[in-house]
Amino acid sequence: KYSYDELYDKIQKAYGTLLTKKEMMVAVHFLRDKSRKEIAQKLGVSDETIKSHLSNIYKKLGCSSKNDFKNSVAKTLK
Repeated sequence: KYSYDELYDKIQKAYGTLLTKKEMMVAVHFLRDKSRKEIAQKLGVSDETIKSHLSNIYKKLGCSSKNDFKNSVAKTLK
């Protein structure tokens, strides 16, 4: 397991041109198995905002599900 900062750096290097800063923050929390509600509380936004960010992340990375997203990122980070 990576720390939040380590994972954020890896996500930024891999996807920094595709994802916004907020999307990268959401992605890191999501990859660390935080729920949408937990992420929303942490970032001070609504659950719907997190849902929207995740939808945008999936579209940008060509993923269709949480597992698809996690597998895609895992391959990229190796």
